[in-house]
Amino acid sequence: MTTAMTLPAAPPALGAREEERAAFLWSLIEPGFFTEVGWDGERRVLSAPVDHPLLGMRACPVPECDLPSKSRGLCRTCQDQHRKSGLPFEEFIKLPRTTPRVGAGRCRVGGCERTWINSGRQPLCRSHWYQHRQSGGTLTEFLADPAALALPRFGDCGVLACTRQTVTGVGHRLCHPHGKQLNRLRNADADVDEQMWLRTVPSGCSGSEISFRGLADLVVAQLLFGLQHRCRRGAKTDIGGLRALIDRTIRPSLAGRLEDVPGPEANGTAKVLLNRLTAYALRAFKSPEGEYGKDTWDLSVFGHRGSVEFTEIHQPWLKETAKRWARDYLTRVRSRSTSSHARQHMIGLAFLSRSLEACPDQGMDTGALGRADVENYLNRMTFLEANGRIAGGTRTSYVRAARNVLRQGRVMA
Repeated sequence: MTTAMTLPAAPPALGAREEERAAFLWSLIEPGFFTEVGWDGERRVLSAPVDHPLLGMRACPVPECDLPSKSRGLCRTCQDQHRKSGLPFEEFIKLPRTTPRVGAGRCRVGGCERTWINSGRQPLCRSHWYQHRQSGGTLTEFLADPAALALPRFGDCGVLACTRQTVTGVGHRLCHPHGKQLNRLRNADADVDEQMWLRTVPSGCSGSEISFRGLADLVVAQLLFGLQHRCRRGAKTDIGGLRALIDRTIRPSLAGRLEDVPGPEANGTAKVLLNRLTAYALRAFKSPEGEYGKDTWDLSVFGHRGSVEFTEIHQPWLKETAKRWARDYLTRVRSRSTSSHARQHMIGLAFLSRSLEACPDQGMDTGALGRADVENYLNRMTFLEANGRIAGGTRTSYVRAARNVLRQGRVMA
């Protein structure tokens, strides 16, 4: 009994609609990867485990602290507390964390859906905190008071990327941090485009959380597919760096696909990460068959690194011979130097192509070529060496490379 083999779906063309490209990339992301990186598809938020080996985060060693560590092995809050305590590092990390967490927690009033102000002295939403202040009693007495009724949530923050709840039911309906940012922006610039600000302002996520909210579906699919590819290759990705790339470069660009995002000029690390994620996403749509008709081949589809160009070979017959030779060579030879050797052969043919352009027909008619054209090519290479344009060993390598391609081209014809 044989088991039927399921072939992967053929990728759509690079010029296909964005919806088709996004659907294809989503189909290539493994379900286990979503669980591995803590992906919440409904909220469009990635919450990587703090101890993930490839996403660049480690847990703070202080007991009862679940934040990721920063410099010197501690999270930012514990680092500040360690500096103020004056204790040795070994003693400090044995003490449980006592600093209250400030963040999105549920109001302590039973059934209330709004978020607290902070988890320490103000574990109530703003409405209940005001009522508690007015009552004059203790927090315990206020929580036990039947008059403290549960309140419904206002909804999500008006900032597209934000994952927090809004703290007001009027205006733009923003969370507290984004509300403060907008007020400062209004004070500094009366003509601010608030609708654009709501679409492009950073999410405000921290730790190992990244918000993909507000990004085009194709961009989200490209980023996650690229991240999966990096993880499967064993490459480490700093979550903070990826979050900064999204918030500072990708989100403000309003691009519908990664290849349209302008590279950050001031951050080389972010530019490298963006280029690699984009390259991984684009390669999902490539195949060896599709590369044959191009003048620049992405050698990753042949199992090699880098690329090889045929753009400097201008005679159609010579370019076709070069491609036929390269296809055979890339299939047969498997080594770290295969890519560089293929490029060396194409440079040798480019010199030959330039020499043939001096012919009356620019070398287009193979029937008109003869021994004189070979001699002209060899004389050109000798001339370049004599004038210091190329080294002697380089001249020999290029001539031999051109000879190999032409000789094997005749055999494969």
